[in-house]
Amino acid sequence: MVARTLYNNVVRIEGLKEPPSEASALSALRLPLGKPFRYSSLADGLNRLSDTLKDEGLYQSQVHSALDPHPATQQMDVLVTIVPGRRARIGQIGVSNQSRLTNSELLKRSHLKTKQELTSARLTRAADHLRKSLIKEGYLGATISIQRGRYDAAANQVPLTVQVTGGPRVRVRVEGVHYGPGKLRKLLPIYAEGGVDEDLLQEGSRNIRDDLQRQGY
Repeated sequence: MVARTLYNNVVRIEGLKEPPSEASALSALRLPLGKPFRYSSLADGLNRLSDTLKDEGLYQSQVHSALDPHPATQQMDVLVTIVPGRRARIGQIGVSNQSRLTNSELLKRSHLKTKQELTSARLTRAADHLRKSLIKEGYLGATISIQRGRYDAAANQVPLTVQVTGGPRVRVRVEGVHYGPGKLRKLLPIYAEGGVDEDLLQEGSRNIRDDLQRQGY
């Protein structure tokens, strides 16, 4: 007996507690409209969705699916139901510090605190805060990463390790004209890129030249 191929039609998600957004959740499923429906593809998509939910701190989430086939039109509707559970909190925060700043100063600048809700956006913002603050002080090659530890289901917490490498401190000096630190950070792409190479230096020189020309020099 040959079964007729059904094609993805309506894919709905219910019970989602953002983040992640509905668009991110649907993207994780990867069940594009009009493509052949496969049970294996659905199973893989549900696994990806579970991982996406965990990235957003929803470690207790449960994901279920229900199918509504329409043989007459060769279409398959999919309903995904999420039971999100409680979002995990940040547990103990450790620091792997290879910079001249103290651990307490790094944590202060990251704005991370224990018992905050754990989301990917919060960790991204924390890393950005740290990187920008170090670059502002001249550590243009600073690298920041925030690693998650093992989820503690009893406490509903995830420990974090903030890894910071400051690198060498770079002093920037412009001769012949005075620019304040804020103006220099706007003109020199080494600050935005967090690194120093010949191309970035040349681009910075052009930006300074263009700025001076706009001022009539």
